[in-house]
Amino acid sequence: MGEEPTHTPAACHDGIIRIEAAEPERWSMLPDDILTLVYSRVASADNRVRFAAVCTSWRAIAQMQPPRRVLPWLILDPGSNDGAKHAYCLEDGTILSRFRFPSEVVGGCIVGCYDGGWVAVSEAPLRIINLFSGAEVALSAKQRSVIRLCPHADDRFVPMKVIFSERPTSRDCILAAIIGCSEVAICGLGRSKSAWLPNIFPGQTVMDIAFCNGYLYCLMSETMAMVRFKIGLAKHGLSRRDPQWLIIHDQGYWYAANGDPNEHAAYIVELRGKIMIAVRKTRGSWWWSRNKTLPIFFCLELVYAGDGTYHWEPLKRLGDHALFLGPTFSKALHVSIGEHCSPRRNHIYYSDHRCYPRKKCLPNDAKKFLTSSNSDGCHAYYKQGESVDNTDAGIMSVGYYVLGGNQCPPMWLFPPDL
Repeated sequence: MGEEPTHTPAACHDGIIRIEAAEPERWSMLPDDILTLVYSRVASADNRVRFAAVCTSWRAIAQMQPPRRVLPWLILDPGSNDGAKHAYCLEDGTILSRFRFPSEVVGGCIVGCYDGGWVAVSEAPLRIINLFSGAEVALSAKQRSVIRLCPHADDRFVPMKVIFSERPTSRDCILAAIIGCSEVAICGLGRSKSAWLPNIFPGQTVMDIAFCNGYLYCLMSETMAMVRFKIGLAKHGLSRRDPQWLIIHDQGYWYAANGDPNEHAAYIVELRGKIMIAVRKTRGSWWWSRNKTLPIFFCLELVYAGDGTYHWEPLKRLGDHALFLGPTFSKALHVSIGEHCSPRRNHIYYSDHRCYPRKKCLPNDAKKFLTSSNSDGCHAYYKQGESVDNTDAGIMSVGYYVLGGNQCPPMWLFPPDL
């Protein structure tokens, strides 16, 4: 997590560790019961990480305590060539400026994430690495390549997005990847003999993919058509049924993007065992210019209508959940009433899909909260308090934007429990 400090914490008050100069061995010799008491008073994940970084004896005490859930971090500069990244911790509103990536990930393109700090790095060949432990999931030769069905496609396996059905270390884990504008492939990660099985949808653009109840769902651009596969694991690989195009009525929620993929973004999320989508339009788009009174987000739940048909039902409340939306990873997170600080229930937290070259491209009321000291010199902004349905009781959203940088947008990361 970082370099050993040259001076160590003296005390912890109200969950905040204070730093004072002292001889390291003096603090490393504190009795275990005193250290345990200090650790129990540390409220935030940021300070729990700092506690464990003091010395070997403090790290041992931290590892002996029951883990506490760590709320999502936003990695502000995931694609920079600096080993130390800036991470925004929603739990206590602080910036972790010395979060170090494993060397194998630095400068790479992260195209997928999973709980516990796992990421998929698209560097031809694909790699799956844990950002905290440095552990890597070994991939067989078959799992490092894919036979493309699209004519004239690049032979290199460079997925645009990767999702996981289970923890990557599980033998039951299935991977799914968007490998081109109109191609999706699946693979049994825990089966070394399992090769990638590609599927192509000519004339369609795959917007997003998600697992739910044994199915892989694929959302298509423009028409908002939904395709799903029934998938499972066989002895040496995958079992898969033919793609099923769902018959969905009420398609009027969708607005064409006029060929600009940055004009809108759509995310599939599993929420309480059901499929929902969140669709976002940018304020500079054709859609917004003609509908200035409409919200920037709308949320829809896929509901079975009987007779083999479905419809989109507007979702007005997220209940006790918050949504985290981004180009590499999206998730609905249950937020308990007693959760410390952020995130808040019934909120959408989203990372914009691109880095912006000029400030005038950002929302007018976006506020700066970080100027990066890394080599890319990016500036991070946020926009909060925006109602999704123009009512005070409805879903609210908080957006995060980057000005400058290396074109890799911020990404959500769910660290391991600490």
